[in-house]
Amino acid sequence: MKRKQLFSLVLLFAALSTAWSHATESETVEIQCKIKPIARSKIHPNGKKANLQPSSTSSSAQTTSTNWSGYVAGTDLTGTLGNGSVDYVAGSWVVPTLLATADDAHCAIWVGIDGYNSPTMEQIGTSHNWISGAQQNFAWFEMFPMGSFEISGFPVNHGDVISARVGYKQNGVFKLIIFNHTQNVSTTVPMANTTSTTALRSCAEWVVESSFPGTTFPLSDFQTVTFNYCSAVINGVSGLINDGAWMNDEITLVDSTGKIQAQPTVLLKNGSCFQVAWKSEN
Repeated sequence: MKRKQLFSLVLLFAALSTAWSHATESETVEIQCKIKPIARSKIHPNGKKANLQPSSTSSSAQTTSTNWSGYVAGTDLTGTLGNGSVDYVAGSWVVPTLLATADDAHCAIWVGIDGYNSPTMEQIGTSHNWISGAQQNFAWFEMFPMGSFEISGFPVNHGDVISARVGYKQNGVFKLIIFNHTQNVSTTVPMANTTSTTALRSCAEWVVESSFPGTTFPLSDFQTVTFNYCSAVINGVSGLINDGAWMNDEITLVDSTGKIQAQPTVLLKNGSCFQVAWKSEN
């Protein structure tokens, strides 16, 4: 497949921004938000997965995980040949309206780099927790193994259209941005908080996650989450999840017994879209 070589990330971001069918980035107002540390149990500790199945010769595979459901893309999902290859990941979703669960429950929706076959992660997204009979929403980011931070003051309401992106600049510095297209606002995480000298940049992800503070918490009943406008830049190639220049893996969330908790669909819209369906609390 012919590769779409890009000469600069500036040109790349400009090209990808034209893909949004909702409010464009230029129409959003940049707002200043505070960041504050949050308990890791409200997000996750590491994204470790179970029952990894992809082969080095396959362009797509299926995996189960005890805390992730979604898709991952990378040039080498079984080894280290993809290290240093990922420069950008982006995606969009709608803030779900949770249904009541018997227990307090948690979920996070995010896009990010790393974490599938590496000990580092650079990610940004939203969390939607069912606590004491009510839904709680907030935006957050994490540069694992450093801690998680809430993006305080950024609006996250039921039905809002959210998009986010993680881009690598240089010298270990990443740019993390989140947009609320319904409210026409965006915010950029201060770059003093987005530097990692250990980030491997080995893969890109689009994930719904169950909190995992040692033992997985019950999963919020988000019904269905639809990821749209999913794209990445890997080895200088700008493409969708199933681009022929790299591998992709479909990840199903299961509990410790193998019972399915959340399951993605096949890729839709030529590889730019998929859905994750909630199946069970625990």
